[in-house]
Amino acid sequence: MALRSPFLAAVAVLLLSGCGGRDSSVNQASPATTSLIVTDQFGYLPADEKIAVLRDPQDGFDQAVSYAPGTIEVRKSADNSTVFSPDIRIWRNGQTDAASGDKVWWADFSALTAEGEYYLYDTVRNIRSHTFRIGGDVYKDLLKTAGRTFFYQRASQAKTAPYADSRWSDAASHGQDAAALRMDPDDPETGVPGTARDLSGGWYDAGDFNKYVNYADGAIHDLLFAYEENPGAFGDDWNIPESGNGVADLLDEIRWELAWMLKMQDANGSVLHKVASISWDATPPPSSDTIPRRYGKESQSATISAAGAFAHGAIVFADVNATFAATLESAAEAAWNYLETQSFPATFDNSGFVNAAAEDSSGNQAKNRVSAAVYLFLLTGNSAYHDYVKDHLSDVSLLLDPAENYLMFGNVESELHQTLAYYIADSRADAALKSQIRTAYRDALENPYVAFAPKRNREESADPYMAYLDYHSWGSNRAKCVAGSIAYSALHYGIDDSVDYNATAAGYLHYLHGINPLGKVYLSVTESEGADNPVGEFYHMWFADGSAWDGDGVGPAPGFLVGGPNEDFGSESEEAGVLMDDGTSLMKNQPILKRYKDWNAPGEQSYKITENSITYQAAYIRLLSKFAP
Repeated sequence: MALRSPFLAAVAVLLLSGCGGRDSSVNQASPATTSLIVTDQFGYLPADEKIAVLRDPQDGFDQAVSYAPGTIEVRKSADNSTVFSPDIRIWRNGQTDAASGDKVWWADFSALTAEGEYYLYDTVRNIRSHTFRIGGDVYKDLLKTAGRTFFYQRASQAKTAPYADSRWSDAASHGQDAAALRMDPDDPETGVPGTARDLSGGWYDAGDFNKYVNYADGAIHDLLFAYEENPGAFGDDWNIPESGNGVADLLDEIRWELAWMLKMQDANGSVLHKVASISWDATPPPSSDTIPRRYGKESQSATISAAGAFAHGAIVFADVNATFAATLESAAEAAWNYLETQSFPATFDNSGFVNAAAEDSSGNQAKNRVSAAVYLFLLTGNSAYHDYVKDHLSDVSLLLDPAENYLMFGNVESELHQTLAYYIADSRADAALKSQIRTAYRDALENPYVAFAPKRNREESADPYMAYLDYHSWGSNRAKCVAGSIAYSALHYGIDDSVDYNATAAGYLHYLHGINPLGKVYLSVTESEGADNPVGEFYHMWFADGSAWDGDGVGPAPGFLVGGPNEDFGSESEEAGVLMDDGTSLMKNQPILKRYKDWNAPGEQSYKITENSITYQAAYIRLLSKFAP
């Protein structure tokens, strides 16, 4: 399969236009679009901070390209007229950022608030940025497109007109879920006779066709938070089968997943662990996959996860669908009661399955159980749940540990942090515990490990791309989203109003929208929403390598967030020889933020970088919705 090479094309253009060296005398009539001037390709809200990054690569596959900014102007796309001259500042006196391998300048045009379509232009080098828009609704269509990916991830749902674009139409998939059998470790092909259950529905977890309770709960919480924090961002107009029913389509999608989780619950309150295929031999599209499906036994971690998701869902649906909310409340309490009275094996037995165990560690189970108790208390007012929180929180939270006291962005600990922010905003929160949490949260926000505090002094920012993380492991784009939402929570939940955390949160969003060393929008096929350089292909069994929906064919459906750069990629022998698009540079040798390309070759473990996930998507929607009208 031929790989697309947007970065090499940009490098070639730059060499021709004089940016391959220091000679700035070349001046062509039509400026070349470059990846050396990067912006949010969708745009900016009128009153928000607007900073473009000008980059001079020092390390990585593009290090042969040299760039020093000339005179920078902001120009209107309609007539190429100059409307603003931004302030240009160099980052950290010209230091090279190790994570990106770049030396960077910032072009600040925050004072430009007039709505319209623009680009940045270097008058000396005769190069320009991608086009972007300033307006109050720049993310409106993007939010719908990103939300609709959950419709394409539905199992047992036909994707047909008028709800699905003809390019991604498909019949209802995985009908075998309606009679799934329990896994028999000794005979996966046959399964355990007499154990058939209807476990249809729900979302595929990621680029495969499996469904996990332990991953679903994090996605559900993020989507519920997104709705609670800005309900006006979500309309009833996503063009899904439930559109027009008077309920926000985001809630309809959440209900689709919760309805599947209810099917996973036994009458005694315990919850089945997962539903999965018995092999990886599926062929696209999803409706073509007839491989037998198996479910795992009940597990403690799945029961904890479901209890929290059911309780949080009941809180939100109480004002939307009282009957469904009551069902969720009963399910949540049944799950909790089973946890209190019964015992499970220490860990889920993944014998017989080929896919991930998706098991939470004992420590993460303890954290998640405190979160579940928070939601159950806020739902029911029952002091027993509140007592559980007060008795166990200090034992499980790094946030409240004086020796640690830092925020996390990529695991159950981060989910607990956001649950605690939600808790202290409620009037029923324990006064002493509320004070302790708020103080700890504020202290953690000041911790340089988090790199939020430097927003007080932009010049000391730890990241020239204004979206700091100290690590970029598997799923780094989700971690960026979580970091942005944690920053937003500092304001929304009354934790700290002394810093413009809105600008902090926006920095992470802009990174995903193109302000990164690759000038890459980490969302698939979003040209219609305004992106010039979006993801063209990613790891997914529907849009698989060589299929009709591969990047060189129809292409994948739009709006999926990919995992993003992975600093650990290349550590395994299969990954060590993977090349960048230039055909010569090994990905493992790139600066961390350049360890990404659009590709979906399973033999090269591309899923560790380009696969989608409902957990990534939900975290992104939560962050994006903060900036939606």
